[in-house]
Amino acid sequence: MVYFSEEVGIDKIKPGLTMKIEVNSNKEFGGELKSTTTDVDLDTVKAELSSKVNLPMEEIVRLSVIDQGSVYVFYAVPIANVEEGGMQRITFKLKSSIRQMQRRRFLRTEFVTTGTFKILGRKDVFDLMTKDISAGGLRFLTSGCVDLGQIIILNLSLNENLRFLDQQAQIVRKVEIELSNLNEYGATFLNLNSSIEESIKRFVSEMVK
Repeated sequence: MVYFSEEVGIDKIKPGLTMKIEVNSNKEFGGELKSTTTDVDLDTVKAELSSKVNLPMEEIVRLSVIDQGSVYVFYAVPIANVEEGGMQRITFKLKSSIRQMQRRRFLRTEFVTTGTFKILGRKDVFDLMTKDISAGGLRFLTSGCVDLGQIIILNLSLNENLRFLDQQAQIVRKVEIELSNLNEYGATFLNLNSSIEESIKRFVSEMVK
């Protein structure tokens, strides 16, 4: 497995998620404790704990928020700490960007090229522009509309020696981009030839060096 990291917005942090707080200087709780997010603002995250802890104010801490298969990691400082109804409520002010960490089977790299696709069983052909790629799939932009789960047929070239000719892929992610006529999709390759898979692995490895 490899880890993929990308910067995301604070909107990814939702109330009700488990959050891990790591404080190097505090040994009272072994330097680490778990809490639950309760509220999110432009640059603050609020959390509550069921036990009272002397968390140092204004000291930078590392926060990890867990949401299914993703972990969001960022640094912040506690700016408020109150006790209400037997719960300790802490407000953190962000001091860094938020990074989404995901475990993936294949190494992924940003890569831009153009190509075309069509939906399986249909004749319409749409242009696309890739955003990133791995041996498992790719992200791309297009003005076309595809539903989650649909099978598409890809035609594009990564270089003169590595081409996708009528390669099947399945749409697994869809992102509507505000103020744009483009949609962003994530697709996973289906029945990928083993030799092409190895070629993509080498291609991606060279790109990330």
